[in-house]
Amino acid sequence: MRKYVIRRLLLIFPTALLLSLLIFGLLRVVPGDAALMLLTDEGSKADPEVLKALRHRLGLDRPLHVQYVTWLWDMVRGNFGESLVSRVSIGDQILQRLPLTLQIALMAQFMSLLIGVPIGIISAVRRNTWLDYALRVVSILFLTAPTFWVGLLIVLVGAIWFNYSPPIGYNLIWDKPIENILQLMWPAIILASHGLATTARMTRSTMLEVMGEDYIRTARAKGLRESIVVFRHALKNALIPVVTLTGLSFAGLLGGTVVLEFIFGIPGIGSWLVQSIQTHDYSVVQSLVVVLAVTFMLINLLVDLFYGWLDPRISYS
Repeated sequence: MRKYVIRRLLLIFPTALLLSLLIFGLLRVVPGDAALMLLTDEGSKADPEVLKALRHRLGLDRPLHVQYVTWLWDMVRGNFGESLVSRVSIGDQILQRLPLTLQIALMAQFMSLLIGVPIGIISAVRRNTWLDYALRVVSILFLTAPTFWVGLLIVLVGAIWFNYSPPIGYNLIWDKPIENILQLMWPAIILASHGLATTARMTRSTMLEVMGEDYIRTARAKGLRESIVVFRHALKNALIPVVTLTGLSFAGLLGGTVVLEFIFGIPGIGSWLVQSIQTHDYSVVQSLVVVLAVTFMLINLLVDLFYGWLDPRISYS
């Protein structure tokens, strides 16, 4: 397993390098100029000499390959640089914002598994009963409801009926854990609504497939209780596709936080990324995309290693 982990970790570097080159090139192709937008925001006229001086100060007049190599070398050394627009340290902002974004995604993923897996098990065990039909209808409703619509609905209903509005500013979990969880609970629940429906449907399908295997019939023939057959023999094998789905859906959860961070005013990576795209803040967008991609690859590695616990037959040679 050690060789497998080392091999996977080494693969992160060429993948991140290719991604960095791709995002760098795409940002230079997109119409717009960060220096021009910065001058407009400051209320200055777009005088050619002023614009030229500002581009020189920001380093945007250098050849593209020089800009890329300089940025990449700084990233390798852990220096994320400064925002072209606000001139704040990108590294400091990532340390402040990334925990909120990751926490929302992880809370949503945990809720999806905590609620979706039991629903899928019950639906499979009670197949073709009224309970199965009811749970499947609820799953379809959650699956079809857009997260941004659910988020806006909760905010409007909370403001009109319960005098609730999202808090201004958020606490980190290691500073004020209770307040942090209460503040991020609703965004996480909204983000989890789609995931739990997908998880429930996948769990039901895999449970039905596993429950028809020969070893399940053998376990029942031995006189084992149904609960032991379901949870000890069937569930672990049925969860392997669910774990795969969990790893793949995490990228969607990270992307889903962008909309919810705007709706709930959460100062996370997603909202900052959208603002930076709008202002053509190249340095911020490049750094955030690479950081999120590396984070996603590391989480996928953990998901792959979790397979070995679920199924000892899986080899990492």
